[in-house]
Amino acid sequence: MYIGRPTCYYCRQYSATLNEFNNLIGGQLYYLNIDESKDNADYAFDNLEVPGTPTVMRIKNGEIANAWVGGGKTATELYDFLKNQG
Repeated sequence: MYIGRPTCYYCRQYSATLNEFNNLIGGQLYYLNIDESKDNADYAFDNLEVPGTPTVMRIKNGEIANAWVGGGKTATELYDFLKNQG
């Protein structure tokens, strides 16, 4: 799951990497746009406890297995981190 927003500078900067990451996982990356509605923002910050955007989470068996906040990783590094840390 990718939590972001179009008004986030860092989300926009990381979008090419996230597109490549999405290709690595077979197009299964779900995008939660927190600018879309207050409900989306509340869900991200209150339920998922997202500290900021961009955030990418690995969901396993309905639970958050692990997450990466911010950029700084290539698509392959992000894939390896999420796969091996959860």
